[in-house]
Amino acid sequence: GTDEFPAFYSRRSGCPVSARVDGPDGAAQTLRATWDAGGRGVVVAVPPPAELDGAEEMARRAAAELRDMAGAGATPRLLARVAELSGGRSLDLNVELVINNARVAALVATAYFRR
Repeated sequence: GTDEFPAFYSRRSGCPVSARVDGPDGAAQTLRATWDAGGRGVVVAVPPPAELDGAEEMARRAAAELRDMAGAGATPRLLARVAELSGGRSLDLNVELVINNARVAALVATAYFRR
């Protein structure tokens, strides 16, 4: 679990979460309780794996360089700058994030339907 909402490459954002759960079983219990009570949405925030720690600094540097940019072009420019700073490794990092999120989602789904 985490007490702070993760910020893409970073395990920390400075933004506290409204509720913390630890592990797939805790997430599954929260989902079931929320949906049984008529709730509609739950965000399961998954911090990036510790192996991606170096990516946080690249993203921070790119964001600082492009801090005055806004609008539809901001995200593509930011991602392009992160790719430059990482020597192209950011695409691999993004794939690792997707795989990790899918792994956690599968564990939570398994726990949810086991009950």
